[in-house]
Amino acid sequence: MTVCDNVKQRLRDEHSKRNLPGKPFISCRVTQVYPTGAAIYFYFAYYFKGVDNPSEVFNEMEHAARDEVLKSGGSLSHHHGIGKIRRDFLPQIMSPGMMDWQRKIKTAVDPANVFGAGNQAFDGE
Repeated sequence: MTVCDNVKQRLRDEHSKRNLPGKPFISCRVTQVYPTGAAIYFYFAYYFKGVDNPSEVFNEMEHAARDEVLKSGGSLSHHHGIGKIRRDFLPQIMSPGMMDWQRKIKTAVDPANVFGAGNQAFDGE
């Protein structure tokens, strides 16, 4: 419940900070339960009429929500992997040594960097 409550409050704060119209829709549900924890899916929407850059604002708020998940003890991903949207958070959950190990494995297995569609933290380096 702490993760749910904190993420919802963070999104309300981010919405208010940006002076966005209306009231945000924020919901979550537990989709799977494991001996080590649960998978929580969050749903977020906001009224964007009159907002100049709604996609950019949404991405900023989604980024803030993921940051709050990590700060509240949640994890970065479930079975969907990290991907492009979450890769900025890899240095927050992996040590520099682990990042280096991941980079070396990727180089050894895929020297031409053709796999992964740019989903790794170090793609584009």
